[in-house]
Amino acid sequence: MFRIVAATAALGLALGAALLGSTAKAAAAVPFPAVMTLASAGTCAGEISAVALPGRGVAAIYLRGTFMTPVPQPACVATTTIAWRNLDSGTSGTAGADVTGSPGGRPGPITGAVLPTGPGRVEAWISTVSLPHLPSMVSFTVG
Repeated sequence: MFRIVAATAALGLALGAALLGSTAKAAAAVPFPAVMTLASAGTCAGEISAVALPGRGVAAIYLRGTFMTPVPQPACVATTTIAWRNLDSGTSGTAGADVTGSPGGRPGPITGAVLPTGPGRVEAWISTVSLPHLPSMVSFTVG
């Protein structure tokens, strides 16, 4: 599953760089450890996999949920918060994304956010809003 997320993220960055006319090499994808969480008001449980793709002054974060539920429902949803801090400049911020997954254990669609971090060393955390979860954190460098 991570390979699909990483490949999609790399493709998105490559297409974005081509559209902007950038000649810079694409940055390596940085995977987050899985965020274990409840979803849909606690009726679903599963994981959110994510990858950070540092770019020029920004980082794209791609997320995908895989959930299970004993309750029949069309989808499981977890609202996430992505918090970040640039360790070199001191700037910080947050972004949000709704992660949706099939309740049958199949990975859901990829969603994401762009973090305007500026260049430097960045730490980013993913957590869910108002639901029990185990958050995830990574560090990467933005050019």
